[in-house]
Amino acid sequence: MKRALSCQYIVPCVLTFCSLVYIYLYGYTRLQNLRHRFYRTTYHNHVEVTGSQVNGWTSTTALSNPSLFEVFKLNNLSMLQELESARDNFKFLQTPTALTWKAPVSWKGIDVQCSMLVVIKSDFKRVKQRDDIRNSWGSLLYVDGVRLEVIFVIGRSEDRSEQLQLLNENIRCGDILQVDQLETYHSIGLKALAAMQWVGQNAPDEWLYFSADDDIYPNIMVLLHDIRRLMDDADGKIAGFPIICAYSYESCNIPERGDTKWTISRDIYPHDLYPPFCLGGFYGMSVRLASEIYEISRHFPYYRMDDVFITGFMRLKFCDTFASNSYTFNKTDKNCAISTKLNSDFKHTRLYVNLWKHQENSIRQYSKDIIKSIPK
Repeated sequence: MKRALSCQYIVPCVLTFCSLVYIYLYGYTRLQNLRHRFYRTTYHNHVEVTGSQVNGWTSTTALSNPSLFEVFKLNNLSMLQELESARDNFKFLQTPTALTWKAPVSWKGIDVQCSMLVVIKSDFKRVKQRDDIRNSWGSLLYVDGVRLEVIFVIGRSEDRSEQLQLLNENIRCGDILQVDQLETYHSIGLKALAAMQWVGQNAPDEWLYFSADDDIYPNIMVLLHDIRRLMDDADGKIAGFPIICAYSYESCNIPERGDTKWTISRDIYPHDLYPPFCLGGFYGMSVRLASEIYEISRHFPYYRMDDVFITGFMRLKFCDTFASNSYTFNKTDKNCAISTKLNSDFKHTRLYVNLWKHQENSIRQYSKDIIKSIPK
């Protein structure tokens, strides 16, 4: 009898509790959405709408203030005060051995309109993800005038066996760029900066550089179509390309304030919104631009949200400082040096093999010329 009574009361209590949790979460989500919408509206009302054209990419908002750092109130933040001396360059424990740099025009006897290097951020334990990429879209070397190379940037391990395994992997595949930087979650951005340094020191200016995560699956044909469209807008001058938000362009984004690994306190970044930036899953730019933004970043404290730091803060500082005759970007536009005209289809997934089987058939139907590497 007592057991029956206890069940009679427990079940309604549990249901009531679950309902309250649901109402709380739903209300919190709605509040965050409304807050985000309010800040977006306030943010866009802050700038003058002019519909200006920047190097072939349409910008709908232009700013009259000569300093973008001042417009976004970044100049007074302690986290973005210029250092007394530049940070040291990164050192590398291993470099890719399978790359052969060749500027566009001809490669292996075929015409090349564009060459692109994708540097994928990875770590020691994600061997399967790297092999899945190598045996799927990363196996493409050439598709209809576009040459593609893929390498992986990884930090340093204190485990000697992991170091040895990575060395053997690079011997097997020749596509590892290892930075002398301890591998942690918060070192992801440092790996991205190290990749920009290495690419700027080694790759030709005529190449495109892309930074990617190892759990992002790109639709290669859509990406290549977007790149060709940007090349037409830029009259084929890759060195003058803007930053390409292939995964997602964020016109404004609210810093994470909750209890997560992405949390940024107001003591560090007090503003309610970030300036425009590309989400770090997959973005690119010319090698020349990557090299210049990297050099600027050496003079500022590192901010662990690498996509915001590189394509947001440092992009704006680059736009405030570059010589007007070296680039054709509009120095007074909030989207200076960034393109918002992409619709690439990217998936946040690890199901590489299944997706690749479907996409490879589509690529073969669409493309006249394909060159693939031998599976590794």
